[in-house]
Amino acid sequence: DVATGIFYPAPSPDGTRIAASLYRADGYQIGVAPLDTARRFVASATSATSATSATSAASATSTAEPRDRSAGDDPPAATAAARRYSPWRTLVPRYWLPVVGRTDEQRLTLGGYTSGSDVVGRHAYAAQVTVPTSRAGEPEIFGTYRYAGLGLPLLDATVEQAWKHADLFTTAGDAAGTLTRRARTASLAATLFRPRARSYASLSAGASLEERVYSTAPDTLLALLPALYSSTLRYPSAFVSAGWSHLQYPALAISPEDGVALAGTVRERWRQGAGIAARSESAVGVARGYKALDVGGYAHHVVALRLAAAGASPGAVDAFEAGGVSGSQFELVPGVVVGDPQRTFGVRGFPVAAVYGVRAVGGSVEYRAPLTMPARGLGLVPLFFSRTMASAFVDGAEAWCPSSLVSRTPACAGADVERTPIASAGVELGLDAALQYDTPYRFRFGVATPIAGRDRFGRNRVSAYATLGVGF
Repeated sequence: DVATGIFYPAPSPDGTRIAASLYRADGYQIGVAPLDTARRFVASATSATSATSATSAASATSTAEPRDRSAGDDPPAATAAARRYSPWRTLVPRYWLPVVGRTDEQRLTLGGYTSGSDVVGRHAYAAQVTVPTSRAGEPEIFGTYRYAGLGLPLLDATVEQAWKHADLFTTAGDAAGTLTRRARTASLAATLFRPRARSYASLSAGASLEERVYSTAPDTLLALLPALYSSTLRYPSAFVSAGWSHLQYPALAISPEDGVALAGTVRERWRQGAGIAARSESAVGVARGYKALDVGGYAHHVVALRLAAAGASPGAVDAFEAGGVSGSQFELVPGVVVGDPQRTFGVRGFPVAAVYGVRAVGGSVEYRAPLTMPARGLGLVPLFFSRTMASAFVDGAEAWCPSSLVSRTPACAGADVERTPIASAGVELGLDAALQYDTPYRFRFGVATPIAGRDRFGRNRVSAYATLGVGF
């Protein structure tokens, strides 16, 4: 009977006592009380809590005896008429956030974001619209919807409109205009998952349709380009993804431990338009393994290994890219995203897409060690430092186009025909910190130097980077 709340109750092994987290005026405290499972009790019913009673309840000890429930304490029976559940009233958007961003041409964009879900979690959606201030006719749109009313599978639908621009030049190298591509994509997927105490398995299947339309500025340039750019191109596709993992992740661990994780995706894609009907297949597979070492420190040391491979058939329009830092992204404020996306063939220190093609292989080996566990904040600043760790790594990958596929595969335009491995080695410092009081993030700061593919690395011998999340 505590107005401020009791959380996380846990009975003792012999069943005679119960421990719980008690929220008091000065924060959370742990309380222990006798546990009598033969008695029933109920907290007193109140319609309002005054400041005086709340303060009194917050200072009450956690060993107070519960009151017996008498027949008169039973709640009254409901008398309202029953009716079918309707989600619509709770699905109405109740907020929006302004979004400020940049296009691929670094033009300012303004827009808004909203999301919502019904009270029982059957329906959930999110939507965002941004418009460039200097190109009002090119809005970027993203919307996603999930239906969980079947239990399993979960059904997801996504729609998106995006724009890309490229400069056009004359044969003499002078600027001639701009090529604009509008891509509209709609997708539908169903996901099954099977969580267990030590393992997790998932299976997804779905289909998507992408439509691409090109234009030029000035518009007279479009007739001078290949006929492909004057047609509406459509790319229907179907995919199947599966994953299985058997990992351990103790509370103080700095990484997954003692286990493996496997994931794979197979996609079939067709191209329609410009008088051409073609199809292509692609497959991506990733394997990860972790081994904990009891060397010393507040957590286990971990040796982590990642291997990845991918391939696409003739006619593919998208290439696999090798290079760049792999991590996760965080929206600092609406429209301002920091960090890096998860990359299948990331090689730290190298630029994104240092090499690319329709064949790719890569891998990483990393030694992760715990350093300190400060577990403290910065006064009233909403930033809490949890723990630090360090790692040493070696990354490597290569992506290329076999010479037999270059002439009949759009994704091979400009790609390497010869296999050019890139690899780097370096060290990294990690910091687990909580922003906004209770949202944990991992900040990573590292340096890398090339050990293969030096000409693709950049001007300097050492590259420094900062990102969020874990690499793998």
